[in-house]
Amino acid sequence: MLDADRRRLAVVLLGYGGPRDLDEVEAFLSRVMAPRRPSAEAVRSAQERYRLIGGGSPLVANSRAQAAALEQELERRLSETPGLLGAQTETRVFLGMRSSEPFLEEAVREAADWGGRLRFAVLASHGSEGATGAYRERVAVVLGDGYDLAQAFVSGWHLAAGYLEAVADRIESARADAGLPETAPVLFTAHSLPFRDGQEEDQVYRTRLEQTVALLAEKLRAVEVRLAFQSAAPRPGVRWMGPFAESVLEELAAAGHTGVVVAPLGFVSEHLETLYDLDIALKERARELGVRFARANTVGTHPRFIAALAEAVLAGPEEN
Repeated sequence: MLDADRRRLAVVLLGYGGPRDLDEVEAFLSRVMAPRRPSAEAVRSAQERYRLIGGGSPLVANSRAQAAALEQELERRLSETPGLLGAQTETRVFLGMRSSEPFLEEAVREAADWGGRLRFAVLASHGSEGATGAYRERVAVVLGDGYDLAQAFVSGWHLAAGYLEAVADRIESARADAGLPETAPVLFTAHSLPFRDGQEEDQVYRTRLEQTVALLAEKLRAVEVRLAFQSAAPRPGVRWMGPFAESVLEELAAAGHTGVVVAPLGFVSEHLETLYDLDIALKERARELGVRFARANTVGTHPRFIAALAEAVLAGPEEN
């Protein structure tokens, strides 16, 4: 008979985090920029952006909702599944953030203390060493030598049918709500990644995004789809993956398009990079260009996305 400890499945969802209110912005930036310290001007600028989206980041609250939905979906699936991870398996989903409470280290320790099989999933749709490798490094520090992370980090879901269906559904809803025709182009965005002069950009990250866009283009039967990058923070000696969303939007306007659906493909819940960088800054540029702007919601707790995430968790380790 299996040990009771083996009948537990502890899933740790890992995310970036965000300040809950304006008072937390400086501490959040300090953790993000460490070992550098944010200037007073950088803090004021960030506080103003957070003020414009409601006074803080909703990312942690959104991630908690995703964790709760995932736990419920895993319980449902396991109750119908025979075998080691089956009907008698107890499941808990923990949440850990890199740069704000609840902190990643605390979540990993809590999950390990709870016992059972550990699984880790990063709340990022397109993983790579450059995009999500830091999560693995920090988990490894907490768990120490001897723990096989390859048997704990779950496979990605950027090609999963449920994830693609959730993204497509968000896009179609945004297009319909805005009254845009089916011929309106879709501009997919993802967070840009930095690389120093002389270094190569993260081709794994770009390739995975391009694979997802190609599949979504078929599913949506869109006349034109484009992939662009957003939210780059200029730094001396650092280049950023492009093209940038603003320049692609300008190209679409110059080509005669009068409406566009913007879909933040690289994000799975709403936060500053969607609510400010897209809904305020990019939307304003679209207004200047005379382009109608419709923004697709992130997948959030869309049932098909949560199902795809649960499938990835139960499928087990990465295949990379």
